[in-house]
Amino acid sequence: MKKTLCFLVSICVCFCTFAIASQQNIRADDFSLSATEFVKKIGVGWNLGNTLDAHPTWGMNKNPTAYEQETGWNNPYTSTKMIDLIKSSGFNAIRIPVTWYPQVTANNGTYSIKTAWINRVKEIVDYCIMKDMYVIVNMHHDDHKWLNISATEEDWENVKDKYTQLWVQIADAFKDYDEHLVLEGANEITPTYAFDDNYGYSTEEENAIDKNHCWWGLHNPESPSRVNELYRIFYKIVRKSGGNNDKRYLLLPTVGAQGHYNGSFLEKIYMPAKDNRMIVDIHWYNKDNVQMNSEERAKYIAYWKSLSKSRGFAVILGECGLYESESSTTKVEWANAFVKQVRQENIPVFLWDDGGNFKIMDRKNAVWTSKSTEYVKAVINAGKISQSTTNATATPPKPVMGDVTGDYLVKAIDVLIFKKYLAKNTIPSDCTVTVRTVDMNSDGKLDTLDLLLMRQKIVGIN
Repeated sequence: MKKTLCFLVSICVCFCTFAIASQQNIRADDFSLSATEFVKKIGVGWNLGNTLDAHPTWGMNKNPTAYEQETGWNNPYTSTKMIDLIKSSGFNAIRIPVTWYPQVTANNGTYSIKTAWINRVKEIVDYCIMKDMYVIVNMHHDDHKWLNISATEEDWENVKDKYTQLWVQIADAFKDYDEHLVLEGANEITPTYAFDDNYGYSTEEENAIDKNHCWWGLHNPESPSRVNELYRIFYKIVRKSGGNNDKRYLLLPTVGAQGHYNGSFLEKIYMPAKDNRMIVDIHWYNKDNVQMNSEERAKYIAYWKSLSKSRGFAVILGECGLYESESSTTKVEWANAFVKQVRQENIPVFLWDDGGNFKIMDRKNAVWTSKSTEYVKAVINAGKISQSTTNATATPPKPVMGDVTGDYLVKAIDVLIFKKYLAKNTIPSDCTVTVRTVDMNSDGKLDTLDLLLMRQKIVGIN
């Protein structure tokens, strides 16, 4: 009996010790730094992808338990061994994407997040913070279902109401955490969904009918406006929710989390005045991660830094990386080029790991995969580059009105593509036709007069 009693007491002591250790990090702490200075403390991070952000697709129960959702996309239940590996390997930050709607109950317009789900998110956050790691919690794949910025006016009011109610609860749950916890208002919001009701990618036919259906909507002039409506709601809720949230570092992704310098994504994002604890999130999935030369990368980085300075926010790359299928050599080369160059500008880099196409960790055994062992070492080493070195000296190029192909010249090919756009409302995927790039007479419309003015520009008629 005594042995049994001692055993139970020891378990209680261990549990209490874990709880106390965790709570010691959940306290008011140092929020004195500006966001620009704060992100310097974050080197390289890792994404717990396709886990808490999973949602009812690909065979998952339509009303999953917390456990069923976390493991529903074939990743194992998150273990402390995974977090230990991340920390011991040199990462000091984890981004935890969370999809909330499968764990929300609705009752006559009232939306409530299930307690078990909030507790599970906090459990993982607590362990990361106990390891002295920075943590980002966001609202992730909700934007594939109900968080629809191309909703009708009536439905849009319902979207904003639900967004408000959920963030009131999330902000309250995390209000007493210290500066290690960052809240992110969304993920990659685009008009309608990147997925259709059957959970498949939208077709070319659907895109031809509805220009807002998929990624085409990135350049819809209404997109930034609606995304910014949500961000104003997010900002107001968090800042007024008590605890440390009045000074918490907040993260806002651009429309589609895009950062191209010919898209004005960073210029249009909502940014509250006189708040120096704001960070902008950009995601970087481009095959040119490997192929793009140093000078071209420098143009992007210079653009990000320029907008960061002029608008008063910091920048992070909240998602980036290479396919799991890439060779170890290619991955190491990417780390030594792209990651190194970005880190020299104090921009944190978070690798995306979904356990699938971008798999880095063998989560079942809590070890890096054979293709990723040297890759992870290279990324960590690149993240330690001296911050006194600056490579991004190139001046970001300004968009040229009439340039459709992105080469900063107006040529016959630009006219031909725009002519086809006016006739069939289609363009090649690597070209850009927007009011910002082809509205030659600044009347807010794209029409044949703009086409005429483009032709005049080519032949030099003023």
